[in-house]
Amino acid sequence: NVGLAFIYWNYRIDPSMVAKVYSKIVFEHEYGRAFSGATAHFEPIHLAFNCMALYNLGGELEELIGSIPFLFYNMSLIPITTVFMMLMVKWQIQRTGNNSLSETSTVGYSGVLFAWMVVSSLERESTCPIPLFDDVCFHTYNFMGIKINLGPIIQLFIAQMILRRVSFVGHLAGIVAGFLLHWMRKLNPLFLLQPAVLIPAIHIILLYKIQKLIPSDSNRRGSMMWHSMIFLLLMTVLFAAYLDKGMVIMLLFEAILFYFSSSNSAIA
Repeated sequence: NVGLAFIYWNYRIDPSMVAKVYSKIVFEHEYGRAFSGATAHFEPIHLAFNCMALYNLGGELEELIGSIPFLFYNMSLIPITTVFMMLMVKWQIQRTGNNSLSETSTVGYSGVLFAWMVVSSLERESTCPIPLFDDVCFHTYNFMGIKINLGPIIQLFIAQMILRRVSFVGHLAGIVAGFLLHWMRKLNPLFLLQPAVLIPAIHIILLYKIQKLIPSDSNRRGSMMWHSMIFLLLMTVLFAAYLDKGMVIMLLFEAILFYFSSSNSAIA
């Protein structure tokens, strides 16, 4: 993020060129903006706050889930938070009729950080999110195995009051993603959002929709073989992820996809 911030500053890149913009992502299918927008920072104080938050949360969460899974979860949270953000912007436009919201630019890693704040708070008995008010704490409640803590929501409103330019929708999307991330071990259908499933799925969409590498029905035999291979491998990843052994299978699946996507004979 620091390196990208320097490159964007050095080349005078306009934020709208890399930011998350509803019209660009939804209508023009510029899905790469999910990643470029999340990793872009154009103000030093914004970058500093996010780096400090990631450093503090990362040390705690890496011990909890491991360094490599933490990396993959970060990669997965970027598209997840972006999807929730786009849905919220769509709801805002439909409710208010303000079409200019579709052109609003959003940058920064704060959405993912808010997701990790939720996970961190749910791992504690209580959290005290208000600076200088250490006695104001919010307890973590457990309802039928599902944990809930209001601390991150309070942090959202505090950030909104202190920094007027922050994206309320972007942070709220992170909070929703954080609760889902923590609950996915309790709610079996949500294991589909784990990195072992989500990353290969995004890769397949990239190959099919953007790079056009997966054969079309014009080459029926090649298309059937390719689709069958993807289906079988994806089912293996799903099953492995459900058994909490998905990371190794995911790396194998990704290696196979990279091999076949770079081979002309496999995609003819």
